[in-house]
Amino acid sequence: MKPENMNFGIDFGTTNTAVSRMDGNEPVPLKFGNAQQQYDYVPSVMAIRGGARPREDYGLAAKARIGEPQVEVYQNFKMLLGEPPECVVTHWGASMSKTPEAVTRGFVAALIRQVREEHGIQPSRVVVTVPEVWLVQNLQTKREHVIQAFKSQGVPRVEVRSEPIAAATYYLHRFRQRKGKPFQGHLLVCDCGGGTMDFCLVGVESADGNRPRMTVLERAGNGKVNGHIGSAGVAYDQAVVERLFPELRNRDQTKFFRRVREFEQNKITHTGEVSDLLSIYRESPESADGESLFALADGEVAVEPKHLATVFDEIIAPDIRKAIQGLLARIRTHGVALDRPERFRVLMVGGFSSFYLVQEAIKSAFGSKLSTDQRFEDILSLIDRALAISKGAALLANDLAEVIDTCPADLGVWAMDAVGTGQGPATLAPTRFPVLEKAVRIAEYRQPNWCNKSFVVQNTVDGLPIYVEPIPDKPLSLELNGETLQSILPPGVGPGSKIEIGFSVDADLVFSVHVRDATDRGRAKTTTLGNLMASLPGLLVD
Repeated sequence: MKPENMNFGIDFGTTNTAVSRMDGNEPVPLKFGNAQQQYDYVPSVMAIRGGARPREDYGLAAKARIGEPQVEVYQNFKMLLGEPPECVVTHWGASMSKTPEAVTRGFVAALIRQVREEHGIQPSRVVVTVPEVWLVQNLQTKREHVIQAFKSQGVPRVEVRSEPIAAATYYLHRFRQRKGKPFQGHLLVCDCGGGTMDFCLVGVESADGNRPRMTVLERAGNGKVNGHIGSAGVAYDQAVVERLFPELRNRDQTKFFRRVREFEQNKITHTGEVSDLLSIYRESPESADGESLFALADGEVAVEPKHLATVFDEIIAPDIRKAIQGLLARIRTHGVALDRPERFRVLMVGGFSSFYLVQEAIKSAFGSKLSTDQRFEDILSLIDRALAISKGAALLANDLAEVIDTCPADLGVWAMDAVGTGQGPATLAPTRFPVLEKAVRIAEYRQPNWCNKSFVVQNTVDGLPIYVEPIPDKPLSLELNGETLQSILPPGVGPGSKIEIGFSVDADLVFSVHVRDATDRGRAKTTTLGNLMASLPGLLVD
């Protein structure tokens, strides 16, 4: 029987992968497993055995083979896409034979095959989600590997959306169902998953047919902690195990990752008790002294609240504070009503966001310590939060929400200009000439937008005369690998020439500068600048 064509939303996660489709007006997850036990997700794991009895497993079957001799078990491969070989070796060790790209292709092939065989469905359009940091830092290579993995399986239309945007889409869907009216205002999505921490501010209004229209106003993301790939749940779990079992990772990597898996499972299984004891510990560390949350290594090592809190405060909390503080400075430029829950909400999604210490850190960054704070109202259930990204992606795959990307900063030209006070001769002073404006739709800047003033080239050895201004009145000069004005000038244009300068930006937030001779506009040059937001100091956690 020929499989039915259908549009899918796929949360391709570092730890787990979930697939959702539309059932009428409701997004629902596909079930995986057997008749006795079914799951809403597939572990993002591949296991490969070579030799005389080659075998390949994926998902739960692969996860069960962690620690088996002569079996290569691959985890966290999404985070390693496009990374240099030395980085892959640092994370996986030197004994693994496959690349992250090959493992990803194998995983996607097994996933699509299972969807076809067990559900009788052929994906015709897929919206697959990726971390916001992949968009913020223009990690196009990573995105392209994901897209090609799905296209190689015969999926004709593959689109990439950020995980926070997909989560926001589902949140707005459920808000309307629960409240009987659409949410309108601003929504800040804090997506803390296995590999990344992502933050995204969207302005929300109703579009045609009552679809939500989301305008992306601010983005921030973090993909590394202490130089290690992965900045959220994975990095945290590994750091706790390293603290409890010093030198184990160097001595026996297989056993180390078994301990990490054991820790992760216990942390999830005992979520309620872990939250209660951590709450007590935060209020009064002495009250929780000696209390055991659970034990690892057959009871050999007791895990206490202080172990979890200490590691969290060292490697995770600083990044959350830094990211939100940086965002708050930019959020205020959009006129967000931060103290009005009817106009401003905070959504926490991703597996790591269910962890008590993550929730505490995000709430405290907004000055909130009350469980009754309506800005953090749980519109989504615990299960919904875990599946919000894939369900939102399914809504997007069926055009049930509209997403508008905007220019993330003012962008313009520095130049010397005559400045007069009216009392005496004018003097030359550095002056900003804006070209692109923050929060304007990206679609309006696909073609070059030209400055309304022309400039005379004085010399070509100075740095690029470009500034980026994400926060009003705080311009930052652009410095790209020491490049000078000469690098962006057309051939034959030099000192004494009069030039015009423009900028454009594409859907991937890649900026370009356009320079042309003001007296001969056919003499022009376009230079790709890349993702400028990833180049600026103090804006993004890295």
